[in-house]
Amino acid sequence: MYKSRNLFSSSLMVEALLLLLEKKEYDSITVKEICEKAGVNRSTFYMHYDTKDDLLVETMKYINARLLSDSNYDPIIPCSNDEKNFNLDEIHLVPYLNTIKELKKIYRVLPHKSHIFKKSNINKELYRNLCDKLLRKYNIKNDEMEFACAYFNYGVLAIIDKWVESDCKEDVSKIANLIIKLISL
Repeated sequence: MYKSRNLFSSSLMVEALLLLLEKKEYDSITVKEICEKAGVNRSTFYMHYDTKDDLLVETMKYINARLLSDSNYDPIIPCSNDEKNFNLDEIHLVPYLNTIKELKKIYRVLPHKSHIFKKSNINKELYRNLCDKLLRKYNIKNDEMEFACAYFNYGVLAIIDKWVESDCKEDVSKIANLIIKLISL
């Protein structure tokens, strides 16, 4: 359950969790360690979150917000009013995939935590505009859009999960091009 929170304290705890994940597996990280790394009291943690899993959800929201707002990531969702000629290419996916590679330890946790959030909702906002443009290009009707977006979302996430599971050994460009190739089938 989410509680009212001070954004500064929350960001410190999000950053602490990300730093700790570089050294330890998620399940072995304690609230005490998060608090020590963030420089906050345990009472501050519990003012913001009920559980460590709540912080995990908040961390994914933070990562997606960063992807959507940081000017370095603008190419993820290309601007095009002409949906029929809309094309997704490598430049649109590489910044996103580089972030996943950089933060692969947190992305490795996600498939094992489906009980705290549905994977389809993690990237919902991130994929929504892109998915809408791609599906309109292929004449998907409005009453089919929700199903087609779910297909698109789960397919891309399955590729990303497999890539993260292999420790992101495949080149980012190769994964981007595979996603593009499969989307256009």
